[in-house]
Amino acid sequence: MSTIAKSRARQNLARLWLSAAALVFVLLLVQSLRGVYPDLSASWGWFSSMVLPAPALILGVLVNEAARGRPAPARVDRFVYHVTFGLSGLYLAAVLLTLLWGPLTGDALSLLVTSNTYLGILQSLVAAALGVFFAAKPAEDDAAGDAQPPVPARPAAVGAGE
Repeated sequence: MSTIAKSRARQNLARLWLSAAALVFVLLLVQSLRGVYPDLSASWGWFSSMVLPAPALILGVLVNEAARGRPAPARVDRFVYHVTFGLSGLYLAAVLLTLLWGPLTGDALSLLVTSNTYLGILQSLVAAALGVFFAAKPAEDDAAGDAQPPVPARPAAVGAGE
C-alpha cells in the first residue's frame, strides 16, 4: 500500500479548498456588486452552505492542531488522498461553473437554487472523503489517555430508603 504523510495531504487539500473558496467569494462579490442577484441573502446563503463548510472544517482542524503542537507523524493511503483531491476538484469546478453560467441564463439566482440538488450530492461525498483527513481521530490519541477515567459511583447514604 502506497502512503502519503497526512500533514502533506492536509496541506494540499487546504491549499485547494482555501484558494478555490477565495476565488468563489471574489466572483460572487463582483456578481453581487453588479446586481446579478436580486436577493443577496439567498445568493450569499448559497455560498455559506455550498462552499464554507469544508474550509471552516479544514481551518478549524489546522488551527487546533497548531495550537496543540506538532502532531505525531501519521500516514494515509495515497489512493484515498487522490480520490479526495479529485472529488474536491470536481465539486469546486461544479461550484465555479454554476457561478459563471448563472449570469448567462438570465436568472442566476434560479440556477443557484437548482444547483443545490447536484452540489448537495457531490458535497456529501466530498465531506465523507475529507473526514479521513480532517475529522477522523487517530487511534493513537485514544491510547494516549485523552479519555477521562470513569467517575466512581457515590455510595448510598446510610438509612436511605428506610
